[in-house]
Amino acid sequence: MSNAHKNIQRFLNSFYERQLMATKKVEGNSEENIQQANSEQEKVSKNAEIPVEKYASFVKSNPWKIATFLLGIGVIVLLILLFSGKGGVTGAVVSEDVAAKNLLSFIKTQVGKEATLISSEREGALYKITVEYQGEKVPVYVSMDGKYLIAQPIPLSQTAFNTNSEEETPKEVPKTDKPKVDLYVMSFCPYGNRAENTMLPVYNLLKNKIDFSVHYIVQVSGNNVESLHGQAEVDQDMREACVLNESGIAKWWAFVSYVDNKCGSDGSCWEDAAKNASLDAKKIKDCVSKKGLELMKVDAKLSSDNNAMASPTLIINGVKTNAVYQYGNSEAYKKALCDAFTTSPTECSKELASSSNSSVSGGSC
Repeated sequence: MSNAHKNIQRFLNSFYERQLMATKKVEGNSEENIQQANSEQEKVSKNAEIPVEKYASFVKSNPWKIATFLLGIGVIVLLILLFSGKGGVTGAVVSEDVAAKNLLSFIKTQVGKEATLISSEREGALYKITVEYQGEKVPVYVSMDGKYLIAQPIPLSQTAFNTNSEEETPKEVPKTDKPKVDLYVMSFCPYGNRAENTMLPVYNLLKNKIDFSVHYIVQVSGNNVESLHGQAEVDQDMREACVLNESGIAKWWAFVSYVDNKCGSDGSCWEDAAKNASLDAKKIKDCVSKKGLELMKVDAKLSSDNNAMASPTLIINGVKTNAVYQYGNSEAYKKALCDAFTTSPTECSKELASSSNSSVSGGSC
């Protein structure tokens, strides 16, 4: 599967996740919180009709095993199409041109990047629409009423479907005196943010006993930088990389933690985060202008060289670890890092508390 196709699939996974998180953000029953969550869901629903509510209860009960299978909703849509006898989810069939237009609008609005129509044709009870995205031709399927997108239909004749087909078999992490720890994220990926929040207590415990680095998952073509969640994410990736490069890891943690927990999915309060961390917002802007592109080029190469395409990816001493998916479980993160020492420091004997959202594992952008 091409990188462009993977990017569209990862975006859709993240799209469903953001809708579900809009509901999860309501803490208590205050009218203000409920209105805030409803407002966030309305913003998403205005851009595309995606049947999330119907499956929300199922996804919530199996949240992370189902994350990589969210596109399998396409199977349910396909069944509806086949048995409706009308060729569309609502029965209101639109032309290929209209379906293609809806798809291009969805990609531009939600991904923040342009896609070019290559061709469209009817294939069974769906429209197969091929677009050019990030320089590659990607086939995407749309229901015949033009309202539902299915990135990759699954044939019902297929006898087995492995949802973990792209996961790598875990390898043993070699031991070193000072483990090298590399965390790859996207600044607005909810899973990446959870990984950062989970890693913070571990970093505070071990600090300079590990060689800790953070990298941003982006694609760079010439002077153009792209990230899964659009230009706003590119901007924030650059800001965070600048803080790390110019002010060090301690300031980075203060800045990023504030943005993750208080600024929402557009980073609109990043200047407040800078002030909170005693950083100069003007200097961050200046760094983004002068060094942002080069910092992203470095991270893009590192991500590509280490096959770190999903946010988050955690690499310890050159080996990927699935411990990163134990969101909220800082003890699991600590164990993964401490197991990588030739001789574990005394800090490793300290047990770390888990967050109230631990017990949830899996999922990435």
